[in-house]
Amino acid sequence: MFKRLSLSLAVAGLSACGFSSSGGLPFSQPDIVSPSFTVAAGQLAISTGGGIQFTNRIDPVAGNIYAADIRPGAVQEPTPTTGRASMTGPFALRQATGLQQTGGTYAGRLTDHTGAITLNADFGAGTLRGAGDGLTVDGRMTTGTLSGSASYGGVRGDLDGFVGATNAIGAFGGQTATSSIAGGFVVAQ
Repeated sequence: MFKRLSLSLAVAGLSACGFSSSGGLPFSQPDIVSPSFTVAAGQLAISTGGGIQFTNRIDPVAGNIYAADIRPGAVQEPTPTTGRASMTGPFALRQATGLQQTGGTYAGRLTDHTGAITLNADFGAGTLRGAGDGLTVDGRMTTGTLSGSASYGGVRGDLDGFVGATNAIGAFGGQTATSSIAGGFVVAQ
């Protein structure tokens, strides 16, 4: 199963697009390296296949462009309807800060962040919540699909992904007037 989160932002009051299940992501010139269950700038890969790819860059003309995507190949387990699970794993994201437009040119700073997060699943309530190393997740589960929000550095983004009995994978992206985030996590029991 393949899920795509595509978000873009042009600062100085221009609006952003939301979730998209079709259309192209801005990966034609990616800042992505393909590892195997490791975190690298722009990607978090799962050893069995699939993973997260993301980008967050500043184009001098187009503005801040960010996107996060769950790659094909991630194995999805059936989600229980009762019980609880604690899942831990890595996250990676790219944050743009200080976004501004001066004389028709966009500028800002990009920083890569990685860390570990622990998420607690309550299958009966349909929630996946937790925090770690500055990232906070407030997720909702519906038949194995994950939605909700993820926050980092004062930026709250939309969350999209999958949850199984013993693992979860999520991609997120969001913006404020002067900053944005794009990234993802992979957690397991």
